[in-house]
Amino acid sequence: NKFTPGVAGKYFLFAAGQCTGTFGSNSTLFIAIRKNGSSVSLVETRVPSGNHSMSVQVSTVGIANTTDYFEVVMYNSSGTPPIRSGDSFTYFGGYKLIGV
Repeated sequence: NKFTPGVAGKYFLFAAGQCTGTFGSNSTLFIAIRKNGSSVSLVETRVPSGNHSMSVQVSTVGIANTTDYFEVVMYNSSGTPPIRSGDSFTYFGGYKLIGV
């Protein structure tokens, strides 16, 4: 899903995600905040192969006008661990910065 601020300004945005399951050999877990479809902040974490949980977090400050939107994408390069749902495991949020 996308976040469209509706009010121009600077926004602090943050996201996290967790995968639990079997990771493949030389796997990398990626999470990115994108603005209008282009990455503005990306974090990648190497994951050892095997069955376990792994979390990644990302944050950024983005400047938006009234038509811009932000979204989060997350994926794993190898293996089949699903992204865990629930706001304590996977979330996306932000707030407008005032007076910056």
